[in-house]
Amino acid sequence: MSSPALACPSLTPAGLAEFQRYKTRYLAEESDKRITGTFHLEGEVVEEEWDSQARIGYVDVTTRRGMRRYRIYLRDVINCGFPNYYVQDGERGIFYLKRDEDPDPDDLEDGVIDNFSFVHFEPRGARK
Repeated sequence: MSSPALACPSLTPAGLAEFQRYKTRYLAEESDKRITGTFHLEGEVVEEEWDSQARIGYVDVTTRRGMRRYRIYLRDVINCGFPNYYVQDGERGIFYLKRDEDPDPDDLEDGVIDNFSFVHFEPRGARK
């Protein structure tokens, strides 16, 4: 599947440099954790509060201690690619996450870390 059509302005080199500074600042302020892993789609839900759909899935991350799994919710947001919510099943990359203020105590029991909310995704490599 290809990415959604974007109706965004093109940037001059100076505008692009300013955007990169903004992006770096935003990610430093809005994310607490950066993980590299592969996204796996579990399903889709309707968010009545925002009258939109969201995709639910998890990111598998391989560490020296084994596999870790982070649950994430991806809202269907149309924007100019930043923050990037357009993650597809099987796609690998860097996920920027923010620690939830109200943590879920069952992480050690169910093996799924769901104490983080999704901030941004940067693809790396090809889909599996």
